[in-house]
Amino acid sequence: MALLHRAADQDYREAQFMLGVAYAAGEPAVPVDNIEAVKWLILAKAQDGLAYSMLTHQMSAEAVATATARAALWREDADGKKVQAALALGNRNEVSDLTRLADEGIPRAQYELGWLYTVGVPDGIPSKMVPGLTEFQPNDRKAAELYLRAALQGYPPAQSRLGSILYEGKGLAVDKAEAAKWFEKAAARSEPTAMMALADMFATGDGIPADKNRAITLYGRAAAKGNAGAMKALGENYANGRLTERDSQLAYMWLTLASQKYRKELVEVFANEADETRRSLTELMPQSEVELAKRAADRCLRTNYQQCGRSGFVDWLWELL
Repeated sequence: MALLHRAADQDYREAQFMLGVAYAAGEPAVPVDNIEAVKWLILAKAQDGLAYSMLTHQMSAEAVATATARAALWREDADGKKVQAALALGNRNEVSDLTRLADEGIPRAQYELGWLYTVGVPDGIPSKMVPGLTEFQPNDRKAAELYLRAALQGYPPAQSRLGSILYEGKGLAVDKAEAAKWFEKAAARSEPTAMMALADMFATGDGIPADKNRAITLYGRAAAKGNAGAMKALGENYANGRLTERDSQLAYMWLTLASQKYRKELVEVFANEADETRRSLTELMPQSEVELAKRAADRCLRTNYQQCGRSGFVDWLWELL
């Protein structure tokens, strides 16, 4: 059984099918497990077979859904390992392996290959100015094609990237309304960059009707995922009251967190901008309010951006207990 598992884990369909049958029939060392059996039959692409039909007929819809979800997670993990192995090769071998995996229909491979075309690795040519170096040749149209293939399979990073392409018009014609649709799809899967981009569009009414509430909500969701840009946007909005009522404490809190995150990411320019806005706030805030804002920032950071509201005297008492 161990050898069968090893072969199935290497994506041999025959082994996956045999493993499914083994779990369905049960053996001395393997108890019957219909969910695991259906999972392996799905991975073996045997849904049209008799074994799959007989098993699912006697299982509840919930059990079949569980098996299907397990198969999807296994496939995602296995495909991820293949892509990681390809990315470790570097340059030409990397492009070759990713192309093969992309042709197999693996969305992450399509996305990663699209990124390589974005920076110009596949079409790179030897430099005429510096011997031994390569001059990269970006191919936006090829990149857009690959992002679209991955996006159509529901891969959130590709959906977000495709939204950016449609918004900027690099590789495809500008279509901000269509860009918003792809950002929406990725945002629904909690893709931070998509939530941030869509929030910006709702905040300004750029390409879609302005919606301040949606903008703030999306900034908040992106910030909860650790997006420094969303933290900075929230801080600035609470400082100037453009999308919500002014709130100096929340503004100070989010700007503090944005500055810290940007510095971890070595983006000093935006960190300095957050610090400058925060300094201007302290000139208008009583020291007691500044202390409350600092406590709010500490609590937000401790909870991994999950508890990021205003701080008050009652909160301070709870922290002492």
